[in-house]
Amino acid sequence: MRIENTMVTGYGKPDEVIWSVHGYEPDPVYRCERCKDKLLGDATVYNWDGEWFCEDCMNDAVNSLSPEDRADVVGESVAYTEQMVELARTYGELAKVMKLETSIAREEL
Repeated sequence: MRIENTMVTGYGKPDEVIWSVHGYEPDPVYRCERCKDKLLGDATVYNWDGEWFCEDCMNDAVNSLSPEDRADVVGESVAYTEQMVELARTYGELAKVMKLETSIAREEL
């Protein structure tokens, strides 16, 4: 049986000590305004009616709209809008279709 010395392994040291030894500090944590989920500073957030949402909340908000409401937001026909939403493969593409402003969490939250 081997007993670890916390002074040698670094196990059990406060985070601040570890950060100063390694020369970095982790990115501060931001929170989505809707679900309050934790986001890193470089996470993409989406502006939905003046609130900044994470990717999952933006996707939920878009999918909770009726086809007619989505078409009103986009300003196109219902058939065209539904086709474009269906073809969007990433959150970024979906945000472009829905004409949502995107930004970085550290700048907005």
